[in-house]
Formats: sequence, C-alpha cells, structure tokens
Amino acid sequence: MKKQQKTYLLLALVIIVWSIVIFQFFGYVNENEQVLPEVNYANFKPNKFTKKESYKVSVHNRDPFLGTYRVVKKATPKNKKVRKKEPIIFPQIKYKGIIVNGNSKSFIVAIDGRQKIMKLGVKTNDVKLVSGSKKEIKILYKGSYKTIKK
Repeated sequence: MKKQQKTYLLLALVIIVWSIVIFQFFGYVNENEQVLPEVNYANFKPNKFTKKESYKVSVHNRDPFLGTYRVVKKATPKNKKVRKKEPIIFPQIKYKGIIVNGNSKSFIVAIDGRQKIMKLGVKTNDVKLVSGSKKEIKILYKGSYKTIKK
C-alpha cells in the first residue's frame, strides 16, 4: 500500500471509532427514564429486631508455643520530678539587613543596641547565627532557636 492509501484508511478508521463513541454517549444521555412503581406505605410492616447474643473473649495466659504461663506485672506509677524550665530571656535582637559579596553572605544584626556584622555559624555574645535570608534570620541562644524577621 502506498503512503497516501494508508493515511486515508487510518482516517476512515478514526472517524468510525469516534462516531461509535459519540453514538454511545448520546444513547446514554437521551435514554428514557424508567418510572418506578408506587409503593403503598400503609401495608409496610418493619421487621422485628431480636437481641443479639454478646460474646466475651477470655484472656489466655498460657503461651501456645512454650507451654508456660505469662505473668502479668502490674504497672507501678513512677513519681517523676517535674522541673520547671526557666524561661530564656533573649537579648534585644534586631535584623537590619544582608550584605552579599559573591558567594559569601554577611548579616547586619543589632544585639542589645550594638550593630554587628555576622556570618553563618559565628557566635557573638552567646548568640549564634544559624541561617538567614533577605527576609529573616534564625538564631540560637542558650539552646533555644528564634526566628527574627526584618
């Protein structure tokens, strides 16, 4: 077969398939609705319910593989000493901006009113700069993290 004959044959096949699909779709859409018969509710009598038997599963303490009995230990409450965590008072920290020089980033941070230029991982006055972006920085002070926005 020539190339042009194959094209016409495939085009005819595609048209036939799509016509079948469209015909079935409209056949389902335009199908007449069946009218359900009327039910006479005056003669309706519901079934009586019977109470079902309840079953209780007993606990078997014997191990089926070893043949020994399991000893159940009663849980004894442990008295835990509750330590009150002292709230960590952060120094007054303000994020002023960022300095970008090639691949290195430096952040301008005001700690207790004194401006410092800090890089990531640098610790100043027990304040460590963990991460930062143009909008915010994340600091670590005495084991607690805090995010400071610009």
